[in-house]
Amino acid sequence: MAVTQELSLRYVASAHLLADLEEMAQRGIYAIFRAREVAMSHTILESIDRKDRIILLLLNGERTLHDIAQLTHRTELDIAYTLVYLLRRGYVEFLNSSTSNTALIIRGMEKS
Repeated sequence: MAVTQELSLRYVASAHLLADLEEMAQRGIYAIFRAREVAMSHTILESIDRKDRIILLLLNGERTLHDIAQLTHRTELDIAYTLVYLLRRGYVEFLNSSTSNTALIIRGMEKS
């Protein structure tokens, strides 16, 4: 019974991850990320390359990949590579539509 529950939890977790990856791809340069609290520790910030640290510090849950590229004068592809690096280490999290719709609505109102 415990093995079955563990396998079903892994399946749900991986299905959730795939849904997030698909949504990230669909949002493209308008995907929104946020730095996790654990990544803001002095030890972790010191261990990250300066150019990646700047990206991490700009990820506040409101800025899109496109916004970060404009602020840092780097290409969107370069920012995407950095985000992959930070995601793999667990330093940032993707804000899916259920958590970031409010931010997108507010941003849309500001640009009108």
